[in-house]
Amino acid sequence: MITSQLTPQLHLNSGIPVVYLEGEWDETIGRSLTELVSRLTRAGHYEIVVNLSGMKFLSFNESRWCETLVQLTSLCTRTVKLEVVATKELIENFLKRKIASRLQWATSEDEAISQLKGLPIFCRSIELDTRLSG
Repeated sequence: MITSQLTPQLHLNSGIPVVYLEGEWDETIGRSLTELVSRLTRAGHYEIVVNLSGMKFLSFNESRWCETLVQLTSLCTRTVKLEVVATKELIENFLKRKIASRLQWATSEDEAISQLKGLPIFCRSIELDTRLSG
């Protein structure tokens, strides 16, 4: 499941669940992230933000990342929308390779929320702390 190097945090931002990952990327994170997003969709959340801005990619393994993105993309349907918040460099890296075309990318949480809601960014959105039960 989730290793000690990964500290996922779940909060609501304008009513949309945000999975914030903090720590160093390793091989188990992809599986844990996919499982968590899958649990959220089964709970009835069809708009989800995955915030990777707190991740450290010291031992970055591109093939593992591609695997994770393909798994996340498979969770995206006509009703499920997934935004990924990451650095510009990481976004460019994956967009060059045309990976995960159904994922939407953003450089900030507020940008991701505005894209999901179809609204321009005017001010900082409201965050609420929450946790998964189960």
